Amino acid sequence: MMKIEIDDKVKKDADKLFKELGLDTNTAINIFLKQSINKRAIPFRVKNEERNFYNDKNVKILKERYDRLHSKDKSEIVFKELIDE
Repeated sequence: MMKIEIDDKVKKDADKLFKELGLDTNTAINIFLKQSINKRAIPFRVKNEERNFYNDKNVKILKERYDRLHSKDKSEIVFKELIDE
């Protein structure tokens, strides 16, 4: 048996999510622990999205800029736009 302290809102949100997935929170935690043991690591990548340069927001901006740079009409690139960001 294991006892852990969980913030009430986190528990409520987790219970709701796992119920939607057809699980209870206890089963989900057991799955996490067993996968951690099997992989000998946390079974998912842990990272701070805000510090990751290649987050969804930046990738979208980079793709738009790339597409404009490689379009036939390069006059679309506006110097002010580049300065503002």
